[in-house]
Amino acid sequence: SWEAQVRFLFGCAAMEGSLGVAAIHRCIQSGSWEGLLGDTEMAELTAAESGPASSTSDSIALLYATQILACILADELSRGKFAFKRCPELSRSHPQVDAAHRLLAALWKDNFDDFWEVMGTCEWDGSVKPLVDEVERVVRSRLTAAIAAAYESISVADVARLLGIPLPSVQALATAQGWVVGTDGWIEPVSACGAPVPEEALFLNDKVHELTHYVAFLEQHRWGKQ
Repeated sequence: SWEAQVRFLFGCAAMEGSLGVAAIHRCIQSGSWEGLLGDTEMAELTAAESGPASSTSDSIALLYATQILACILADELSRGKFAFKRCPELSRSHPQVDAAHRLLAALWKDNFDDFWEVMGTCEWDGSVKPLVDEVERVVRSRLTAAIAAAYESISVADVARLLGIPLPSVQALATAQGWVVGTDGWIEPVSACGAPVPEEALFLNDKVHELTHYVAFLEQHRWGKQ
């Protein structure tokens, strides 16, 4: 059950009664992610005040993994880097913390190949999997908007790589976005109705990297029409 998963995730009786963990429970149970990041930070403070005897090593590691994932979801990558630095040394090698940090590092470096590889190969704990699924959906949505804003033409193969989807799925995605799909393996990612891309969609990394950074990165790797 969700209650059992949350108790496993955040652990001990001392933490279960805290406001932060109760709020985290509600966020996970309802799929309402808006306040999750602040709630994990509150739970971190509660755990620190309670001392090392208040929770298990697994519960602490999963707390930090959840916080890092919440940072990615909120597009707060700098905050995620500091969360990892605060993570106890022994917890950094925990599989869930390591995977969450690798996702964070991949986005920080705009290394989307690594991001999708970690996302697809890590065996995510059941208690964080719903959050991981939401991170995957949101990051793919941000990148889709960035492609539409940055490219007049892009190959089907490059769209698949950027979005971490199989080649056969690109056609359906392009059609859903109103993109023009050619018979030569190239796509014109322009909305059929000419709707402008929201300004916030042009930012991926902590709202600092500008659209030109995407273009420079992708052109450096020879993505796009030659």
